[in-house]
Amino acid sequence: DPSDTTTVDGQFSIGDLLAGSYSLRARSAEGVEAVFADVRAGRTDITFVLPAAGGIDVTTVGFKTAPQVSAIKSGTSGQSAPIPATAGANGFTLRGLSPGTYFVTARTPTEAASTSVTVVTGRTVRATLTSGGSSSIAGRVIDFKTKAPVQGMTCRAQPRAGTEATPFPAGDGARTDAQGAFIIAAAPAGPIAILCDGLWRTYSEGLRLV
Repeated sequence: DPSDTTTVDGQFSIGDLLAGSYSLRARSAEGVEAVFADVRAGRTDITFVLPAAGGIDVTTVGFKTAPQVSAIKSGTSGQSAPIPATAGANGFTLRGLSPGTYFVTARTPTEAASTSVTVVTGRTVRATLTSGGSSSIAGRVIDFKTKAPVQGMTCRAQPRAGTEATPFPAGDGARTDAQGAFIIAAAPAGPIAILCDGLWRTYSEGLRLV
């Protein structure tokens, strides 16, 4: 994508654009972002005001093994990669975050916990993620129209925050058999979403909140 780096006085210029409207995104070295949408090529009056970065301190409780902790900004799932937290002696830290709502997730192959956290300008907020352990979960995948079983789909258990699944597949999942049945032997206990996919030429992905 066309881009430019600001000068010492904050100026930038992106040239050689075709006529039309563009979305402009500014990102600081700390990771703070601001966006202008629907900007017509040729404008020279755009001023970005980048807010002070915020952060999240995360404490994990009850996990049998050390989890991976990440965050993703609400509304950006599928558009940006999760932000990995830094592990320390007293937990995990996320720094350089733009203000907004983030889904924070801790996970191992068999355990997970998620929560929604609001980051504000220039402040560090705290979050505690508690593992509920793990259990097995069984289900079936069937054709929406014919109700026939669907074989060969891969089903995974993903942690969720509210009604939104977080983009962190827990484990490798399980394939459906000839009866469309699957068993995930070690799924995270607690609110999860079951995502089944893998036959994209024939079926869209299926999602069920449990």
